[in-house]
Amino acid sequence: MLVLTRQREESVMVGDDVEVTVVDIRGDKVRLGFDAPSTISIYRKEVHKAIREANDRPDQPAPPTDRPREAAAQLAELTAVAGGLAHEIRNPLSTLRVNLQLLAEDLRDVAGGKPADLPPVARRAEHRAQTMLREVDRLAQTIDDYVRYVGKDEPVLVPTDIRDVVADLSEFFEPQAARSSIKLHIDRPAAPLVCRIDANALKQALLNLLLNAQQAMPTGGNLTIRMSNVNSSARIEVIDTGPGIPPAVLPRIFEPYFSTRPGGTGLGLATARRVITRQRGRLDVETSPTGSRFTITLPLAS
Repeated sequence: MLVLTRQREESVMVGDDVEVTVVDIRGDKVRLGFDAPSTISIYRKEVHKAIREANDRPDQPAPPTDRPREAAAQLAELTAVAGGLAHEIRNPLSTLRVNLQLLAEDLRDVAGGKPADLPPVARRAEHRAQTMLREVDRLAQTIDDYVRYVGKDEPVLVPTDIRDVVADLSEFFEPQAARSSIKLHIDRPAAPLVCRIDANALKQALLNLLLNAQQAMPTGGNLTIRMSNVNSSARIEVIDTGPGIPPAVLPRIFEPYFSTRPGGTGLGLATARRVITRQRGRLDVETSPTGSRFTITLPLAS
Protein backbone atom coordinates (compact mmCIF):
# COMPACT_ATOMS: atom_id res chain seq x y z
CA MET A 1 0.00 0.00 0.00
CA LEU A 2 1.23 3.52 -0.86
CA VAL A 3 -0.15 6.28 1.32
CA LEU A 4 0.20 9.86 0.05
CA THR A 5 -0.74 12.86 2.17
CA ARG A 6 0.15 16.26 0.73
CA GLN A 7 3.99 16.35 0.40
CA ARG A 8 4.65 13.11 2.31
CA GLU A 9 4.46 9.59 1.00
CA GLU A 10 5.10 6.17 2.47
CA SER A 11 4.95 2.88 0.58
CA VAL A 12 4.26 -0.63 1.75
CA MET A 13 4.30 -3.56 -0.68
CA VAL A 14 1.84 -6.35 -0.02
CA GLY A 15 2.34 -9.36 -2.29
CA ASP A 16 2.28 -8.55 -6.02
CA ASP A 17 -0.50 -6.01 -5.71
CA VAL A 18 -0.24 -2.32 -5.04
CA GLU A 19 -2.97 -0.24 -3.50
CA VAL A 20 -2.58 3.53 -3.45
CA THR A 21 -4.51 5.38 -0.80
CA VAL A 22 -4.76 9.16 -1.05
CA VAL A 23 -5.56 10.75 2.32
CA ASP A 24 -6.55 14.40 2.42
CA ILE A 25 -6.19 16.75 5.38
CA ARG A 26 -9.66 15.85 6.62
CA GLY A 27 -8.93 12.16 6.66
CA ASP A 28 -11.00 11.34 3.54
CA LYS A 29 -9.51 8.50 1.52
CA VAL A 30 -9.37 7.71 -2.22
CA ARG A 31 -8.06 4.25 -3.13
CA LEU A 32 -6.49 3.35 -6.50
CA GLY A 33 -5.55 -0.26 -7.25
CA PHE A 34 -2.80 -1.64 -9.49
CA ASP A 35 -1.97 -5.16 -10.61
CA ALA A 36 1.82 -5.06 -10.24
CA PRO A 37 4.51 -2.82 -8.73
CA SER A 38 6.05 -2.15 -12.14
CA THR A 39 3.00 -0.20 -13.24
CA ILE A 40 3.11 2.27 -10.35
CA SER A 41 5.09 4.88 -12.34
CA ILE A 42 2.48 4.85 -15.13
CA TYR A 43 -0.14 5.99 -12.69
CA ARG A 44 1.98 8.55 -10.86
CA LYS A 45 0.25 11.45 -12.61
CA GLU A 46 -3.20 10.10 -11.72
CA VAL A 47 -2.13 9.68 -8.10
CA HIS A 48 -0.79 13.23 -7.85
CA LYS A 49 -3.93 14.51 -9.54
CA ALA A 50 -6.03 12.73 -6.93
CA ILE A 51 -3.95 14.33 -4.19
CA ARG A 52 -4.39 17.80 -5.66
CA GLU A 53 -8.13 17.36 -6.07
CA ALA A 54 -8.45 16.08 -2.51
CA ASN A 55 -6.39 18.88 -0.98
CA ASP A 56 -7.83 21.64 -3.19
CA ARG A 57 -11.38 20.98 -2.03
CA PRO A 58 -12.66 23.70 0.32
CA ASP A 59 -11.85 22.78 3.91
CA GLN A 60 -14.80 21.38 5.75
CA PRO A 61 -15.05 21.95 9.48
CA ALA A 62 -14.00 18.91 11.44
CA PRO A 63 -16.95 16.99 12.81
CA PRO A 64 -17.68 18.07 16.36
CA THR A 65 -16.34 15.74 19.02
CA ASP A 66 -17.92 14.98 22.35
CA ARG A 67 -14.77 13.67 23.96
CA PRO A 68 -15.14 15.68 27.21
CA ARG A 69 -18.79 14.64 27.45
CA GLU A 70 -17.94 11.03 26.67
CA ALA A 71 -15.15 11.04 29.26
CA ALA A 72 -17.52 12.51 31.85
CA ALA A 73 -20.13 9.86 31.02
CA GLN A 74 -17.55 7.09 31.35
CA LEU A 75 -16.35 8.50 34.66
CA ALA A 76 -19.93 8.70 35.94
CA GLU A 77 -20.52 5.10 34.90
CA LEU A 78 -17.32 3.91 36.60
CA THR A 79 -18.23 5.86 39.72
CA ALA A 80 -21.66 4.24 39.83
CA VAL A 81 -20.14 0.78 39.38
CA ALA A 82 -17.54 1.45 42.07
CA GLY A 83 -20.23 2.72 44.44
CA GLY A 84 -22.32 -0.40 43.88
CA LEU A 85 -19.29 -2.62 44.40
CA ALA A 86 -18.40 -0.81 47.62
CA HIS A 87 -21.98 -1.33 48.85
CA GLU A 88 -21.81 -5.05 48.06
CA ILE A 89 -18.52 -5.39 49.96
CA ARG A 90 -19.71 -3.34 52.93
CA ASN A 91 -22.63 -5.62 53.77
CA PRO A 92 -20.68 -8.88 54.21
CA LEU A 93 -17.95 -6.95 56.02
CA SER A 94 -20.50 -5.82 58.61
CA THR A 95 -21.68 -9.41 59.06
CA LEU A 96 -18.10 -10.63 59.36
CA ARG A 97 -17.30 -7.98 61.95
CA VAL A 98 -20.29 -8.82 64.15
CA ASN A 99 -19.50 -12.53 64.09
CA LEU A 100 -15.83 -11.96 64.90
CA GLN A 101 -16.86 -9.86 67.88
CA LEU A 102 -19.21 -12.61 69.06
CA LEU A 103 -16.48 -15.24 68.59
CA ALA A 104 -14.02 -13.19 70.68
CA GLU A 105 -16.66 -12.73 73.39
CA ASP A 106 -17.45 -16.47 73.42
CA LEU A 107 -13.76 -17.28 73.85
CA ARG A 108 -13.46 -14.84 76.75
CA ASP A 109 -16.57 -16.32 78.37
CA VAL A 110 -14.80 -19.70 78.46
CA ALA A 111 -12.30 -18.16 80.88
CA GLY A 112 -14.87 -16.22 82.87
CA GLY A 113 -14.12 -13.00 81.02
CA LYS A 114 -10.37 -13.20 81.68
CA PRO A 115 -8.36 -13.69 78.45
CA ALA A 116 -5.23 -14.43 80.49
CA ASP A 117 -6.92 -17.57 81.92
CA LEU A 118 -7.68 -19.02 78.48
CA PRO A 119 -5.92 -22.24 77.43
CA PRO A 120 -3.08 -21.53 74.94
CA VAL A 121 -5.07 -22.73 71.93
CA ALA A 122 -8.10 -20.59 72.84
CA ARG A 123 -5.85 -17.61 73.58
CA ARG A 124 -4.31 -17.86 70.11
CA ALA A 125 -7.80 -18.11 68.59
CA GLU A 126 -8.92 -15.00 70.47
CA HIS A 127 -5.81 -13.12 69.31
CA ARG A 128 -6.48 -14.12 65.71
CA ALA A 129 -10.09 -12.99 66.00
CA GLN A 130 -8.92 -9.57 67.21
CA THR A 131 -6.40 -9.38 64.33
CA MET A 132 -9.15 -10.14 61.81
CA LEU A 133 -11.37 -7.51 63.43
CA ARG A 134 -8.69 -4.86 62.93
CA GLU A 135 -8.26 -5.86 59.28
CA VAL A 136 -12.03 -5.75 58.73
CA ASP A 137 -12.12 -2.25 60.23
CA ARG A 138 -9.19 -1.17 58.06
CA LEU A 139 -10.87 -2.49 54.91
CA ALA A 140 -14.14 -0.80 55.82
CA GLN A 141 -12.28 2.49 56.34
CA THR A 142 -10.59 2.08 52.94
CA ILE A 143 -13.99 1.58 51.27
CA ASP A 144 -15.46 4.62 53.06
CA ASP A 145 -12.48 6.77 52.01
CA TYR A 146 -12.81 5.59 48.42
CA VAL A 147 -16.55 6.28 48.26
CA ARG A 148 -15.97 9.79 49.63
CA TYR A 149 -13.21 10.40 47.10
CA VAL A 150 -15.18 9.32 44.01
CA GLY A 151 -18.49 10.76 45.24
CA LYS A 152 -20.20 12.48 42.34
CA ASP A 153 -22.78 14.50 44.30
CA GLU A 154 -22.41 18.20 43.66
CA PRO A 155 -21.69 20.23 46.82
CA VAL A 156 -24.60 22.25 48.20
CA LEU A 157 -23.10 25.71 48.71
CA VAL A 158 -24.79 27.76 51.42
CA PRO A 159 -23.56 30.98 53.10
CA THR A 160 -21.92 29.75 56.31
CA ASP A 161 -19.66 31.26 58.94
CA ILE A 162 -16.39 29.33 58.80
CA ARG A 163 -15.90 29.96 62.52
CA ASP A 164 -18.97 27.85 63.30
CA VAL A 165 -17.71 24.95 61.17
CA VAL A 166 -14.34 24.97 62.95
CA ALA A 167 -16.00 25.26 66.39
CA ASP A 168 -18.18 22.19 65.75
CA LEU A 169 -15.27 20.16 64.43
CA SER A 170 -12.84 21.13 67.18
CA GLU A 171 -15.36 20.14 69.87
CA PHE A 172 -15.60 16.72 68.25
CA PHE A 173 -11.85 16.28 67.68
CA GLU A 174 -10.40 17.67 70.93
CA PRO A 175 -10.91 14.50 73.06
CA GLN A 176 -9.18 12.40 70.39
CA ALA A 177 -6.30 14.87 70.26
CA ALA A 178 -5.96 14.82 74.05
CA ARG A 179 -5.68 11.02 74.07
CA SER A 180 -2.66 11.43 71.76
CA SER A 181 -1.08 14.11 73.99
CA ILE A 182 -1.88 16.79 71.41
CA LYS A 183 -2.93 20.26 72.55
CA LEU A 184 -5.50 21.80 70.21
CA HIS A 185 -5.43 25.59 69.77
CA ILE A 186 -8.13 27.60 67.99
CA ASP A 187 -7.27 31.08 66.71
CA ARG A 188 -10.42 32.77 65.41
CA PRO A 189 -11.13 36.37 64.36
CA ALA A 190 -13.82 38.47 66.01
CA ALA A 191 -15.59 39.21 62.72
CA PRO A 192 -17.59 36.53 60.84
CA LEU A 193 -16.00 34.71 57.89
CA VAL A 194 -18.98 33.89 55.69
CA CYS A 195 -18.36 31.74 52.63
CA ARG A 196 -20.63 29.81 50.30
CA ILE A 197 -19.67 26.25 51.25
CA ASP A 198 -20.96 22.75 51.79
CA ALA A 199 -20.41 22.65 55.55
CA ASN A 200 -20.45 18.85 55.94
CA ALA A 201 -18.01 18.34 53.09
CA LEU A 202 -15.68 21.04 54.44
CA LYS A 203 -15.78 19.43 57.89
CA GLN A 204 -14.67 16.15 56.34
CA ALA A 205 -11.81 17.86 54.52
CA LEU A 206 -10.71 19.62 57.71
CA LEU A 207 -10.99 16.40 59.70
CA ASN A 208 -8.70 14.69 57.18
CA LEU A 209 -6.14 17.46 57.71
CA LEU A 210 -6.42 17.15 61.50
CA LEU A 211 -5.98 13.36 61.35
CA ASN A 212 -2.98 13.83 59.09
CA ALA A 213 -1.48 16.24 61.65
CA GLN A 214 -2.20 13.81 64.49
CA GLN A 215 -0.39 11.02 62.64
CA ALA A 216 2.58 13.35 62.09
CA MET A 217 2.92 13.77 65.89
CA PRO A 218 2.86 10.23 67.36
CA THR A 219 4.39 11.40 70.65
CA GLY A 220 2.21 14.50 70.97
CA GLY A 221 2.62 18.17 70.20
CA ASN A 222 0.64 21.29 69.36
CA LEU A 223 -2.04 21.56 66.69
CA THR A 224 -3.39 24.97 65.72
CA ILE A 225 -6.38 25.92 63.59
CA ARG A 226 -6.05 29.56 62.60
CA MET A 227 -8.73 31.51 60.70
CA SER A 228 -8.29 34.90 59.07
CA ASN A 229 -9.54 37.27 56.36
CA VAL A 230 -6.85 37.79 53.71
CA ASN A 231 -7.52 39.75 50.52
CA SER A 232 -11.29 39.14 50.61
CA SER A 233 -10.77 35.41 51.15
CA ALA A 234 -11.24 33.23 54.19
CA ARG A 235 -8.08 31.42 55.18
CA ILE A 236 -7.98 28.34 57.42
CA GLU A 237 -4.55 27.13 58.49
CA VAL A 238 -3.91 23.74 60.10
CA ILE A 239 -0.47 23.89 61.72
CA ASP A 240 1.31 21.00 63.45
CA THR A 241 4.63 20.68 65.26
CA GLY A 242 5.65 17.38 63.71
CA PRO A 243 8.92 16.64 61.89
CA GLY A 244 7.71 18.01 58.56
CA ILE A 245 7.28 16.28 55.21
CA PRO A 246 10.40 14.91 53.47
CA PRO A 247 11.22 16.80 50.25
CA ALA A 248 11.07 13.58 48.22
CA VAL A 249 7.54 12.90 49.45
CA LEU A 250 6.11 16.44 49.26
CA PRO A 251 5.24 16.46 45.50
CA ARG A 252 3.11 13.32 45.89
CA ILE A 253 1.12 13.91 49.07
CA PHE A 254 -2.09 14.80 47.20
CA GLU A 255 -1.90 11.78 44.87
CA PRO A 256 -4.71 9.25 45.43
CA TYR A 257 -3.50 6.04 47.11
CA PHE A 258 -0.08 7.46 47.96
CA SER A 259 0.77 6.97 51.63
CA THR A 260 3.93 6.63 53.70
CA ARG A 261 1.99 5.29 56.68
CA PRO A 262 1.61 1.51 57.05
CA GLY A 263 -2.05 0.68 56.53
CA GLY A 264 -2.85 4.15 55.18
CA THR A 265 -5.33 4.41 52.31
CA GLY A 266 -3.62 7.40 50.70
CA LEU A 267 -6.99 9.10 50.16
CA GLY A 268 -7.18 11.52 53.10
CA LEU A 269 -5.29 14.45 51.59
CA ALA A 270 -6.49 13.68 48.05
CA THR A 271 -10.10 13.81 49.27
CA ALA A 272 -9.46 17.03 51.20
CA ARG A 273 -8.07 18.78 48.13
CA ARG A 274 -10.89 17.49 45.91
CA VAL A 275 -13.56 18.68 48.36
CA ILE A 276 -12.01 22.13 48.69
CA THR A 277 -11.46 22.53 44.93
CA ARG A 278 -15.12 21.68 44.28
CA GLN A 279 -16.05 24.54 46.61
CA ARG A 280 -13.99 26.99 44.53
CA GLY A 281 -11.19 26.94 47.07
CA ARG A 282 -7.53 26.01 47.17
CA LEU A 283 -5.41 23.81 49.44
CA ASP A 284 -1.70 24.57 49.82
CA VAL A 285 1.05 23.16 52.00
CA GLU A 286 4.27 24.48 53.52
CA THR A 287 6.64 22.31 55.52
CA SER A 288 9.87 22.49 57.48
CA PRO A 289 11.69 20.30 60.02
CA THR A 290 9.64 21.99 62.78
CA GLY A 291 6.19 21.25 61.35
CA SER A 292 3.75 21.56 58.46
CA ARG A 293 1.10 24.10 57.57
CA PHE A 294 -1.90 23.23 55.36
CA THR A 295 -3.79 26.31 54.20
CA ILE A 296 -7.35 26.33 52.87
CA THR A 297 -8.36 29.47 50.95
CA LEU A 298 -12.04 30.08 50.15
CA PRO A 299 -13.74 33.12 48.57
CA LEU A 300 -15.79 35.15 50.99
CA ALA A 301 -19.49 35.48 50.17
CA SER A 302 -20.28 38.89 48.71
